[in-house]
Amino acid sequence: MLFCPKSCAPDSVNVTKFVCVQDMAVYETYIMGMLTNFDAGMPLDRIHNMLKMFVVDPPYDKSADQLAAFLGRLVADEKLVMQGDLFRKRSSAQ
Repeated sequence: MLFCPKSCAPDSVNVTKFVCVQDMAVYETYIMGMLTNFDAGMPLDRIHNMLKMFVVDPPYDKSADQLAAFLGRLVADEKLVMQGDLFRKRSSAQ
């Protein structure tokens, strides 16, 4: 998983392997809110579909691969945990 600065130039790299963290950060609040409402966790495809349906400002136009990389970053930052194929908010006891 690779991350690039906001000024990354996708013309020379495979875009699906990179996530501009600043571009995805605006969706973190939506993701954390969704996972607050679904204590059991949510799989990547469900998070992706809900973002596509409900996020309009700014419009959610990212790929599932970009979202997976961003969720991986949130796991690395210890904001989320991944258990099997489900993402959950990290509880304070973990």
